[in-house]
Amino acid sequence: MTFFTQVPVSSPGFSLSHRDSLMMMGSCFAENIGKTLESLHYPVNINPFGIVFNPVSIAAQCMILNEKKLFTEEELFLHQEIWSSYIHHSRFSALSSRQCLENINQSLSLAWRYLNGKTTMLITFGTAWVYTEKESGKIVANCHKVPGTRFEKRLLPVEEIVEIWSELITLFQEKYPEMKWVFTVSPVRHWRDGASQNQWSKATLLLSIQQLTEKFRENTCYFPAYEIMMDELRDYRFYEKDMLHPNETAVKYIWKKFEEKYISPESRKINTEIETLNTAKAHRPAFQDSEACRLFLLQISRQKDTLKEKYPFISFKFGNSSDI
Repeated sequence: MTFFTQVPVSSPGFSLSHRDSLMMMGSCFAENIGKTLESLHYPVNINPFGIVFNPVSIAAQCMILNEKKLFTEEELFLHQEIWSSYIHHSRFSALSSRQCLENINQSLSLAWRYLNGKTTMLITFGTAWVYTEKESGKIVANCHKVPGTRFEKRLLPVEEIVEIWSELITLFQEKYPEMKWVFTVSPVRHWRDGASQNQWSKATLLLSIQQLTEKFRENTCYFPAYEIMMDELRDYRFYEKDMLHPNETAVKYIWKKFEEKYISPESRKINTEIETLNTAKAHRPAFQDSEACRLFLLQISRQKDTLKEKYPFISFKFGNSSDI
Protein backbone atom coordinates (compact mmCIF):
# COMPACT_ATOMS: atom_id res chain seq x y z
CA MET A 1 0.00 0.00 0.00
CA THR A 2 1.24 3.47 -0.86
CA PHE A 3 0.25 6.52 1.17
CA PHE A 4 0.64 9.18 -1.50
CA THR A 5 -0.36 9.68 -5.11
CA GLN A 6 2.46 8.86 -7.48
CA VAL A 7 3.26 10.96 -10.55
CA PRO A 8 3.82 8.70 -13.56
CA VAL A 9 6.96 9.44 -15.58
CA SER A 10 6.75 8.55 -19.24
CA SER A 11 9.68 7.03 -21.09
CA PRO A 12 11.23 9.62 -23.44
CA GLY A 13 11.81 7.09 -26.21
CA PHE A 14 15.59 7.47 -25.87
CA SER A 15 18.13 7.10 -23.09
CA LEU A 16 21.03 9.16 -21.83
CA SER A 17 24.43 7.73 -21.02
CA HIS A 18 28.01 8.60 -20.16
CA ARG A 19 28.71 8.53 -23.89
CA ASP A 20 26.41 11.49 -24.58
CA SER A 21 26.99 15.22 -24.32
CA LEU A 22 24.58 16.99 -21.97
CA MET A 23 23.81 20.67 -21.50
CA MET A 24 21.69 22.01 -18.63
CA MET A 25 20.13 25.45 -19.01
CA GLY A 26 17.62 27.36 -16.92
CA SER A 27 16.72 27.76 -13.27
CA CYS A 28 18.60 26.72 -10.15
CA PHE A 29 16.83 23.34 -10.36
CA ALA A 30 18.72 22.73 -13.62
CA GLU A 31 21.89 23.26 -11.60
CA ASN A 32 20.75 20.79 -8.93
CA ILE A 33 20.25 17.96 -11.42
CA GLY A 34 23.30 19.07 -13.40
CA LYS A 35 25.54 18.80 -10.35
CA THR A 36 24.21 15.31 -9.71
CA LEU A 37 25.15 14.32 -13.26
CA GLU A 38 28.53 16.00 -12.80
CA SER A 39 29.20 14.07 -9.58
CA LEU A 40 28.56 10.88 -11.56
CA HIS A 41 31.06 11.98 -14.23
CA TYR A 42 28.69 12.58 -17.13
CA PRO A 43 29.98 14.98 -19.81
CA VAL A 44 27.68 17.84 -18.76
CA ASN A 45 27.87 21.61 -19.11
CA ILE A 46 25.75 23.50 -16.57
CA ASN A 47 24.26 26.93 -17.25
CA PRO A 48 27.00 28.55 -19.35
CA PHE A 49 25.25 31.91 -18.82
CA GLY A 50 24.44 31.25 -15.18
CA ILE A 51 21.02 30.71 -13.62
CA VAL A 52 18.17 32.16 -15.66
CA PHE A 53 14.44 31.72 -15.19
CA ASN A 54 12.40 32.94 -18.14
CA PRO A 55 12.06 31.01 -21.43
CA VAL A 56 12.77 33.99 -23.71
CA SER A 57 16.20 34.61 -22.16
CA ILE A 58 17.04 30.90 -22.23
CA ALA A 59 16.15 30.83 -25.94
CA ALA A 60 18.35 33.89 -26.55
CA GLN A 61 21.23 32.14 -24.80
CA CYS A 62 20.78 29.06 -27.00
CA MET A 63 20.94 31.28 -30.07
CA ILE A 64 24.19 32.84 -28.86
CA LEU A 65 25.65 29.36 -28.36
CA ASN A 66 24.59 28.37 -31.86
CA GLU A 67 26.22 31.46 -33.38
CA LYS A 68 29.47 30.76 -31.50
CA LYS A 69 30.29 34.43 -31.10
CA LEU A 70 32.31 36.03 -28.32
CA PHE A 71 31.04 39.01 -26.35
CA THR A 72 32.48 42.51 -26.66
CA GLU A 73 32.50 45.47 -24.27
CA GLU A 74 29.63 47.08 -26.21
CA GLU A 75 27.35 44.31 -24.91
CA LEU A 76 28.13 45.11 -21.27
CA PHE A 77 26.88 47.91 -19.03
CA LEU A 78 28.25 49.65 -15.95
CA HIS A 79 26.13 50.09 -12.82
CA GLN A 80 27.44 51.09 -9.38
CA GLU A 81 31.03 50.32 -10.43
CA ILE A 82 30.13 46.80 -11.57
CA TRP A 83 30.28 45.60 -15.19
CA SER A 84 27.51 43.15 -16.14
CA SER A 85 25.57 41.64 -19.04
CA TYR A 86 21.76 41.59 -19.18
CA ILE A 87 21.83 38.09 -20.69
CA HIS A 88 24.06 36.69 -17.91
CA HIS A 89 23.79 35.91 -14.22
CA SER A 90 25.60 38.18 -11.77
CA ARG A 91 28.31 35.56 -11.19
CA PHE A 92 29.88 36.82 -14.42
CA SER A 93 29.93 40.46 -13.26
CA ALA A 94 33.22 42.13 -12.33
CA LEU A 95 34.82 45.42 -11.35
CA SER A 96 36.43 45.72 -14.80
CA SER A 97 34.97 45.18 -18.26
CA ARG A 98 38.03 43.09 -19.13
CA GLN A 99 37.42 40.66 -16.28
CA CYS A 100 33.70 40.50 -17.02
CA LEU A 101 34.38 39.66 -20.67
CA GLU A 102 36.95 37.07 -19.67
CA ASN A 103 34.42 35.39 -17.36
CA ILE A 104 31.76 35.38 -20.08
CA ASN A 105 33.90 34.26 -23.00
CA GLN A 106 35.71 31.51 -21.08
CA SER A 107 32.34 30.02 -20.19
CA LEU A 108 31.16 30.28 -23.81
CA SER A 109 34.30 28.62 -25.15
CA LEU A 110 33.84 25.72 -22.74
CA ALA A 111 30.15 25.35 -23.61
CA TRP A 112 30.87 25.07 -27.34
CA ARG A 113 32.75 21.82 -26.69
CA TYR A 114 29.49 20.25 -25.47
CA LEU A 115 27.39 21.35 -28.42
CA ASN A 116 27.39 18.68 -31.11
CA GLY A 117 25.20 16.19 -32.91
CA LYS A 118 24.85 13.95 -29.84
CA THR A 119 23.97 16.71 -27.41
CA THR A 120 20.84 16.47 -25.28
CA MET A 121 19.54 19.82 -24.03
CA LEU A 122 17.84 19.74 -20.62
CA ILE A 123 15.87 22.98 -20.30
CA THR A 124 14.21 24.13 -17.07
CA PHE A 125 11.76 27.02 -17.22
CA GLY A 126 11.34 28.86 -13.92
CA THR A 127 8.88 31.69 -14.54
CA ALA A 128 6.86 33.26 -17.35
CA TRP A 129 7.18 36.71 -15.77
CA VAL A 130 9.73 38.84 -17.63
CA TYR A 131 11.34 42.25 -17.30
CA THR A 132 11.83 44.35 -20.43
CA GLU A 133 14.39 47.14 -20.40
CA LYS A 134 12.51 50.24 -21.53
CA GLU A 135 15.47 51.79 -23.36
CA SER A 136 16.32 48.79 -25.55
CA GLY A 137 12.96 47.03 -25.56
CA LYS A 138 14.73 43.72 -24.80
CA ILE A 139 13.80 41.14 -22.20
CA VAL A 140 16.62 40.72 -19.68
CA ALA A 141 17.73 37.54 -17.93
CA ASN A 142 18.85 39.46 -14.85
CA CYS A 143 18.17 43.02 -13.70
CA HIS A 144 21.44 43.21 -11.70
CA LYS A 145 19.83 45.50 -9.09
CA VAL A 146 19.31 48.24 -11.66
CA PRO A 147 16.34 50.43 -10.53
CA GLY A 148 12.99 48.85 -11.34
CA THR A 149 11.80 52.05 -13.01
CA ARG A 150 13.98 51.12 -16.01
CA PHE A 151 11.97 47.96 -16.67
CA GLU A 152 8.46 46.87 -17.46
CA LYS A 153 7.16 43.60 -16.02
CA ARG A 154 4.70 41.38 -17.88
CA LEU A 155 3.51 37.80 -18.10
CA LEU A 156 4.52 36.08 -21.32
CA PRO A 157 1.63 34.63 -23.34
CA VAL A 158 1.82 30.96 -24.29
CA GLU A 159 1.81 31.87 -28.00
CA GLU A 160 4.97 33.98 -27.68
CA ILE A 161 6.90 31.24 -25.88
CA VAL A 162 5.82 28.57 -28.38
CA GLU A 163 6.71 30.75 -31.37
CA ILE A 164 10.20 31.60 -30.09
CA TRP A 165 11.02 28.03 -29.13
CA SER A 166 9.56 26.55 -32.32
CA GLU A 167 11.91 28.69 -34.38
CA LEU A 168 14.83 27.77 -32.12
CA ILE A 169 14.24 24.00 -32.16
CA THR A 170 13.73 24.03 -35.94
CA LEU A 171 17.00 25.91 -36.40
CA PHE A 172 18.93 23.51 -34.18
CA GLN A 173 17.37 20.44 -35.79
CA GLU A 174 18.60 21.57 -39.21
CA LYS A 175 22.14 21.74 -37.83
CA TYR A 176 21.96 18.86 -35.32
CA PRO A 177 19.27 16.38 -36.54
CA GLU A 178 19.87 13.95 -33.66
CA MET A 179 19.67 16.55 -30.88
CA LYS A 180 17.10 15.87 -28.14
CA TRP A 181 15.33 18.38 -25.89
CA VAL A 182 14.12 17.53 -22.38
CA PHE A 183 11.89 20.22 -20.88
CA THR A 184 11.04 20.64 -17.22
CA VAL A 185 9.32 23.29 -15.11
CA SER A 186 11.17 24.27 -11.96
CA PRO A 187 9.41 23.20 -8.74
CA VAL A 188 10.72 26.36 -7.05
CA ARG A 189 7.83 28.78 -6.49
CA HIS A 190 8.49 32.44 -7.31
CA TRP A 191 6.75 33.77 -4.23
CA ARG A 192 7.80 37.39 -4.75
CA ASP A 193 5.47 37.51 -7.75
CA GLY A 194 2.56 36.53 -5.50
CA ALA A 195 0.81 33.22 -4.83
CA SER A 196 -1.73 33.49 -7.64
CA GLN A 197 0.79 35.10 -10.00
CA ASN A 198 3.15 32.16 -9.45
CA GLN A 199 0.39 29.74 -10.42
CA TRP A 200 -0.43 31.72 -13.56
CA SER A 201 3.24 31.64 -14.46
CA LYS A 202 3.68 27.90 -13.93
CA ALA A 203 0.48 27.19 -15.86
CA THR A 204 1.78 29.29 -18.77
CA LEU A 205 5.04 27.35 -18.83
CA LEU A 206 3.28 23.99 -18.66
CA LEU A 207 0.92 24.87 -21.51
CA SER A 208 3.83 26.12 -23.61
CA ILE A 209 5.82 22.92 -23.13
CA GLN A 210 2.74 20.82 -23.86
CA GLN A 211 2.38 22.52 -27.24
CA LEU A 212 6.09 22.23 -28.02
CA THR A 213 6.27 18.52 -27.20
CA GLU A 214 3.18 17.92 -29.33
CA LYS A 215 4.66 19.87 -32.24
CA PHE A 216 8.13 18.26 -32.03
CA ARG A 217 7.26 14.74 -30.90
CA GLU A 218 10.34 13.14 -32.43
CA ASN A 219 12.93 15.09 -30.46
CA THR A 220 11.28 16.68 -27.40
CA CYS A 221 9.86 15.35 -24.16
CA TYR A 222 8.72 16.57 -20.75
CA PHE A 223 9.95 15.43 -17.34
CA PRO A 224 7.42 16.25 -14.56
CA ALA A 225 9.77 17.59 -11.87
CA TYR A 226 7.22 20.25 -10.91
CA GLU A 227 4.41 17.73 -10.48
CA ILE A 228 6.58 15.35 -8.45
CA MET A 229 7.51 18.15 -6.05
CA MET A 230 3.98 19.53 -5.76
CA ASP A 231 2.31 16.14 -5.28
CA GLU A 232 4.59 13.31 -4.18
CA LEU A 233 6.77 15.65 -2.08
CA ARG A 234 4.10 18.10 -0.95
CA ASP A 235 5.20 17.92 2.72
CA TYR A 236 7.34 20.87 3.90
CA ARG A 237 9.99 18.50 5.26
CA PHE A 238 11.17 18.27 1.64
CA TYR A 239 11.89 22.01 1.47
CA GLU A 240 14.74 24.25 2.51
CA LYS A 241 14.26 26.75 5.34
CA ASP A 242 12.75 29.29 2.92
CA MET A 243 9.92 26.79 2.28
CA LEU A 244 10.32 27.40 -1.45
CA HIS A 245 13.40 25.49 -2.66
CA PRO A 246 13.57 21.66 -2.69
CA ASN A 247 16.07 20.35 -0.16
CA GLU A 248 18.74 17.72 -0.76
CA THR A 249 16.34 14.85 -0.03
CA ALA A 250 13.84 16.15 -2.58
CA VAL A 251 16.49 16.68 -5.25
CA LYS A 252 17.79 13.13 -4.74
CA TYR A 253 14.25 11.72 -4.95
CA ILE A 254 13.49 13.58 -8.19
CA TRP A 255 16.87 12.54 -9.60
CA LYS A 256 16.07 8.87 -8.95
CA LYS A 257 12.78 9.23 -10.81
CA PHE A 258 14.69 10.84 -13.70
CA GLU A 259 17.42 8.21 -13.62
CA GLU A 260 14.92 5.35 -13.77
CA LYS A 261 13.34 6.49 -17.03
CA TYR A 262 16.00 8.60 -18.76
CA ILE A 263 19.35 6.91 -18.05
CA SER A 264 20.45 3.81 -19.95
CA PRO A 265 20.80 0.48 -18.05
CA GLU A 266 24.57 0.54 -18.64
CA SER A 267 24.95 4.01 -17.15
CA ARG A 268 22.64 3.22 -14.21
CA LYS A 269 25.03 0.40 -13.33
CA ILE A 270 27.99 2.77 -13.64
CA ASN A 271 26.15 5.29 -11.46
CA THR A 272 25.90 2.72 -8.69
CA GLU A 273 29.63 2.04 -8.79
CA ILE A 274 30.52 5.74 -8.77
CA GLU A 275 28.05 6.44 -5.95
CA THR A 276 29.72 3.72 -3.88
CA LEU A 277 33.09 5.39 -4.41
CA ASN A 278 31.66 8.86 -3.68
CA THR A 279 30.20 7.56 -0.41
CA ALA A 280 33.53 6.07 0.59
CA LYS A 281 35.32 9.35 -0.21
CA ALA A 282 32.91 11.20 2.11
CA HIS A 283 33.89 9.04 5.10
CA ARG A 284 37.62 9.58 5.39
CA PRO A 285 39.48 8.88 8.68
CA ALA A 286 39.69 11.74 11.18
CA PHE A 287 43.47 11.48 11.69
CA GLN A 288 45.20 12.33 8.42
CA ASP A 289 48.66 11.06 9.45
CA SER A 290 47.47 7.69 10.70
CA GLU A 291 48.15 4.33 9.09
CA ALA A 292 44.40 3.88 8.73
CA CYS A 293 44.19 7.05 6.66
CA ARG A 294 47.09 5.94 4.45
CA LEU A 295 45.41 2.59 3.77
CA PHE A 296 42.11 4.33 3.13
CA LEU A 297 43.65 6.67 0.54
CA LEU A 298 45.37 3.72 -1.12
CA GLN A 299 42.09 1.82 -1.35
CA ILE A 300 40.31 4.83 -2.86
CA SER A 301 43.12 5.31 -5.37
CA ARG A 302 42.84 1.68 -6.47
CA GLN A 303 39.07 1.97 -6.84
CA LYS A 304 39.50 5.05 -9.03
CA ASP A 305 42.06 3.29 -11.22
CA THR A 306 39.73 0.31 -11.57
CA LEU A 307 36.89 2.53 -12.76
CA LYS A 308 39.14 4.30 -15.25
CA GLU A 309 40.28 0.99 -16.73
CA LYS A 310 36.78 -0.49 -16.75
CA TYR A 311 35.14 2.52 -18.43
CA PRO A 312 37.74 4.21 -20.66
CA PHE A 313 35.04 6.20 -22.48
CA ILE A 314 34.34 8.24 -19.33
CA SER A 315 36.42 11.31 -18.59
CA PHE A 316 36.84 10.88 -14.84
CA LYS A 317 37.85 14.00 -12.92
CA PHE A 318 38.86 12.70 -9.54
CA GLY A 319 41.77 15.02 -8.80
CA ASN A 320 44.66 13.72 -6.70
CA SER A 321 44.49 11.75 -3.48
CA SER A 322 44.98 14.85 -1.36
CA ASP A 323 41.71 16.46 -2.47
CA ILE A 324 39.35 13.48 -2.39
